[in-house]
Amino acid sequence: MINSNSTYYMVLIIFILSGGTGNVFERFINGFVTDYIRLNIPYFTYFNLDDVFVIFGITLFIYQSIRNNKMIGKIYSL
Repeated sequence: MINSNSTYYMVLIIFILSGGTGNVFERFINGFVTDYIRLNIPYFTYFNLDDVFVIFGITLFIYQSIRNNKMIGKIYSL
């Protein structure tokens, strides 16, 4: 049975794996990963869409894990 929480985690895993796989394929094909978005922020200036997918997936995964742990703590404290 698939519930909404497991679907949420599957989407996060797809984001992380697709970003990582895109970077690996580009590394094999070109020998390097092409970074095409530049921000004028020191130490964080160049990235690509694959990096965005990985960071987005990991950030939401951490958020959901913290949220679930807080809910579990409330359940056990009853």
